[in-house]
Amino acid sequence: VRDHVDTIVSVTHMCPFKQLHVPGTPYLDAFGGSVELGDILLYESKVKYAVCGHRHAGNRVKVGHIDAVMIGSEYEQPEYVVLEV
Repeated sequence: VRDHVDTIVSVTHMCPFKQLHVPGTPYLDAFGGSVELGDILLYESKVKYAVCGHRHAGNRVKVGHIDAVMIGSEYEQPEYVVLEV
């Protein structure tokens, strides 16, 4: 598949980058993710977006070549993100 696409979008529940963590937010005040997953995504140059959830506080940062988005949602108020690919 990799050879046939220009852009890869990673969508996971757990956070792949510590830079997305928002300290002092409710529910879990620790990095609830996988640094190793982030390293794998950064290794692949075609990954342009990494979208994750897990936390209730949203955040968006640039990590290397990746636009990393944590969708913050509450149980009664789901959020979404629109990406241009």
